[in-house]
Amino acid sequence: MVPNFKEISILSKEMKCISIHCFALTESDIDNAPTAVCRNFAPLYGINEEASTGTSNCALACYLHNLGIRPQRYIFEQGHIFPVFPESLLS
Repeated sequence: MVPNFKEISILSKEMKCISIHCFALTESDIDNAPTAVCRNFAPLYGINEEASTGTSNCALACYLHNLGIRPQRYIFEQGHIFPVFPESLLS
């Protein structure tokens, strides 16, 4: 994914939101496999992309739970575009 920060800023302003949290669900039978791979963008506030966003991932866990996607635990991978900060967040 190649984000368009100008368009994300416009959308954020129109929607009156701070950031946009993009995610793709993963499918795996492997223990400790990620539930989703995530990226978070907030260019309107000077943060093109966050390396790791616990608040957004907690909201994502609630969203998935409400959809009936309820693994034993949620594992969200984020930050792989930052070579120094690859993160996996457990919720």
